[in-house]
Amino acid sequence: MSDLFDHRQVRRAFSRSAGHYDEAAALQREVGARLMEALDYLDDPNVALQPGCVVDVGCGPGHAAIALQQRWPKARVIALDLALPMLQAARANAGA
Repeated sequence: MSDLFDHRQVRRAFSRSAGHYDEAAALQREVGARLMEALDYLDDPNVALQPGCVVDVGCGPGHAAIALQQRWPKARVIALDLALPMLQAARANAGA
């Protein structure tokens, strides 16, 4: 079974676009906002689930990871991305 995408090419493309990714990331922002809304049930006092660790896979420039850290300040948030420049942008956006 072959991979659908060449991971090296994907990594290179995202690495090249890291500096201006936010300009074209309208879909990612919309999906992120909807996912954050979907997590509202965790804030229900009847559920009372506070995660200890949250992983943002494919974090891009880190906006969702930052929002998750703000939502659950005691949780350890781990941002992962295939492209190192995206992780560097995430770190810069998070201020850490």
